[in-house]
Amino acid sequence: MSDIRDRITEVRKMRLGDVADNARNWRLHPERQRRALREVYGQVGWAGVPLVYFSEREGGGLTFVDGHLRKEESPDLVVNVAVTDLNDAEADVLLATYDPLAGLAEVDVEALAGLSESVEVEITIIIIRFAAVVSIPF
Repeated sequence: MSDIRDRITEVRKMRLGDVADNARNWRLHPERQRRALREVYGQVGWAGVPLVYFSEREGGGLTFVDGHLRKEESPDLVVNVAVTDLNDAEADVLLATYDPLAGLAEVDVEALAGLSESVEVEITIIIIRFAAVVSIPF
């Protein structure tokens, strides 16, 4: 597909707390997920680039496509964000499909088992819980 458009217009450093939440975000984050995120931050640090866009719904302010959990956990953290030229409708499409599309991936049980052996215990528990959700025997 050579007609795919690159929608990222710039990457800039921003404080997470200065980016507006997407009011249409449909994901809820239980405490176990928050603990897991903090554990990954503690072991690895920050290694992601949130997508943001100028939202008409938010008065033209920079708004996360997704990312409110990371903002809630670390509002003062200054990180790179990918500024896009998305509009509200396009951001809604990404918000509605990102996690479900990732969930359609199949699991290579052997690769997952090997990965779980090479990471710290707390993260292994997360991987094993994921495996249980998708019915992978360990």
